Order: sequence, then structure tokens, then C-alpha cells
Amino acid sequence: MIHTPEYTPPILPPKPKATKAFALSIVSGILTILAGVAATVLTFFYPAFVPAWLMPYRLLGLGIGLILGIIILLGAFLIWHDSLGFGGAIVFLASMANLYLIVLWWVPVIFSYVVMVLGLLAIIFGFIGGIMGVFGK
Repeated sequence: MIHTPEYTPPILPPKPKATKAFALSIVSGILTILAGVAATVLTFFYPAFVPAWLMPYRLLGLGIGLILGIIILLGAFLIWHDSLGFGGAIVFLASMANLYLIVLWWVPVIFSYVVMVLGLLAIIFGFIGGIMGVFGK
């Protein structure tokens, strides 16, 4: 005879997703891409204010912004798919690489502050999203 238990084993509820970390990381990735685009547009609209050594590398801001933004977005999707530590570390490190938007791409016009603020917000959101992703919040 087959013995069936009277009580079924308890089923654990599903682990909650790190929604806040995912949202902050997505915002950080989007802001990084926007800051890279804004830095490149700024160097093309105001070429007289761009230092001579930076002139051949004006499109580099767009490339770096797109690459870092895509890496941050991929880290956000890793956080969403329960690879919290790896995704959080990727978001944290890639958002820390956004310092180039604040330091390197400084063009002395009033609109450069928009690029610096976008880069700073991307760093802050990525920092918080990466830490929250590592801890699963």
C-alpha cells in the first residue's frame, strides 16, 4: 500500500523582487545615456569652448555614455532576474565610471551644468540602486 501524508508540506511564498533597486538602476542607465548624448551635443554646439586636445574625441562622450548606460541597464535586468549580487555590483561599478561626465567633459558654458547634473544624478541613483540590489531590497 502507498502511504500518502495527511498534510502536504508547506509551500514557501515566493521571494520578493528587488523592485526599488531595479527602478533606480533603470533610471541611472537612462540618465547615463542622456548625459553622454548631452555632453556630445554640447561639444558640437560650442566648439570654440572645447579644448584643443578634446576636439578629435568629441564623439567619445556619446560612445562611453551608451556603453555605460547599456551596462547599467543589463545590470538592472540581472537584479530583476534574481542575480542580486552580480547585477548590483555591475550597476554600482558602471555608475561610478560616470565620473567622466563630471570631470572630463567640462566645457565652460552654462549648459555644461546640465551634463554635470545628469552625470551626478546617474551616479547617485546607480550607487543607491547597486547597493540595494546587492542586499535585495
